[in-house]
Amino acid sequence: MAGINVFDFNNDPVFIDVQDSFKITFNFTCANISSISGKLQYISNGMHILNETKQEVKNGEKINYNGAYFDRGVSTYSDGSLRYEGFRMSQGMIFLPLSTKTIWLAYNRQYIDGTSTNDYTKGLFYGEIRNIVDSVIIKDSLITIDSLSPASLQACRHANGRDWWLITFSHNHDYAYVFLLDPTGCRLIHKIQTPMNYFFGTGQASFSPRGDKYVLHETSSIGDFLNQSGHLCIFDFDRCSGWLGEPIIKRFWAKNIDLGCAFSNDGRYLYTANIDSLLQFDMDAANILASEKVVAVSDKYKSVYTPNFSATNDFGYMALAPDGKIYGPGGNTLHMHRIDYPDEEGAEAQVKQHIVNTVNNTNTIPNFPHYRLGPEDGTDCDTLGLNNYAVAKFRYEVDTADYLRVRFTDLSYYRPEAWHWDFGDGATFEGRKPYWHTFPKSGTYEVCLTVNNENGSDTLCRTLVLGTSATGDVQPKDNLIDIFPNPSDGRFLLTIRDYVPEQGVLRIYDALGREVHHQRVYYGWNDVEAGHLAVGTYVYKVEDQGKLMGQGKMLVVE
Repeated sequence: MAGINVFDFNNDPVFIDVQDSFKITFNFTCANISSISGKLQYISNGMHILNETKQEVKNGEKINYNGAYFDRGVSTYSDGSLRYEGFRMSQGMIFLPLSTKTIWLAYNRQYIDGTSTNDYTKGLFYGEIRNIVDSVIIKDSLITIDSLSPASLQACRHANGRDWWLITFSHNHDYAYVFLLDPTGCRLIHKIQTPMNYFFGTGQASFSPRGDKYVLHETSSIGDFLNQSGHLCIFDFDRCSGWLGEPIIKRFWAKNIDLGCAFSNDGRYLYTANIDSLLQFDMDAANILASEKVVAVSDKYKSVYTPNFSATNDFGYMALAPDGKIYGPGGNTLHMHRIDYPDEEGAEAQVKQHIVNTVNNTNTIPNFPHYRLGPEDGTDCDTLGLNNYAVAKFRYEVDTADYLRVRFTDLSYYRPEAWHWDFGDGATFEGRKPYWHTFPKSGTYEVCLTVNNENGSDTLCRTLVLGTSATGDVQPKDNLIDIFPNPSDGRFLLTIRDYVPEQGVLRIYDALGREVHHQRVYYGWNDVEAGHLAVGTYVYKVEDQGKLMGQGKMLVVE
């Protein structure tokens, strides 16, 4: 279906919405960029670019035009406008902020030799969007014409804190191309020969949030699933010189082509996905490959779409989100998986499988860099006078067995070196990971986190409202409760934010006012399994200790 899923991380927990009026579809290639304040600016599937008003950007209605355009699928919407299905390259495009006025974009040009098993990219191109006029001012300009991998295009902030390193690999992976993007343009700095030499390759590449590692997790021998080889290649990266070190390589049997990888927020742990297993590697270990741990095995949950069709939720592409969690689509299903605490070792990372039904997304995750990586202060490349001014940020979750027991997770960035937590009840904590804190009773608490480094300090305070006695009564608010998706098949996600219920209950009523479903609900995400409901319109209410928190209408469809 058309439209996009919007994950709005300006909300905690994240707010999810389906915006059908976005006339764009994704077929692996997906890139977007938001403003510093978190407002969506541009989004693309490698064939055209839309802005936050859901309109095609001027001169961006057709980018990367080549012979693969119509081979990849171009149809029409009901109003007669063209529908570009999007290119099939897992990392075929990336947006980078070049200045406050200009967004730069790099994209692979897909080449088709007649069989889908031999698709690859024929050249790397770039364009520029001028923000103030909302127009593509440069497009389809050549960077390099070599045959390239469709799954290795990633970027990392230069050690000066302003420029960008852009990396991609040759078709046979025997060479790495390292480009530098600065105000003068994009140019090749290194063409590095590597010990790797395998045909094609599809999967995913990722930079560490620390900027010191670049990872490729790919398959080769596409189309020959009995002899399909997987490669995990871990490179040291110097973001001052742009040089890739000698890789650590693990070869394995790849069970499918959708191999994914992502780093934890602190850069210590690397996660890799190979269909039915999710692995963790410790980047600080003396022997990285020997640190391998299995953190999840697929439970083989099947997403049922029709009585005659279902699909198994696999592990695949992944991305680290602004809330410090890792999200990934469940293969050819509409569900997504999530790693809640990727900074923790082993099972403590807490993998949640098929946690949310996205309604209209399969096998696609946006390709973007780690924007919150600053300069390497004090190094030879720290030449622009930019500094890391630490920014305080945190999230929290609540123990479902005790609403007064709250877990706090640090999300601060720009190199904080000290953390001070004040829980608003007389208790404090020094350090990055306070984990759980138990408040003495129901009430309103102002929790503050202060972070600092040699350049200064920053404080973030958030108000926690615990239980009904905190306010005397719960005042229903439009943004306190939301459900996703709506319409649904009776199975949906209910989110409670800005209030921690003591005894939250969801009740669903039919058109005659009869209660047809009820269950306990808690702060954050709640899975609602009400698939027994007949097609129709229902009213839902969420209460705490008998006091209304929020209500609304929901539609159940087939």
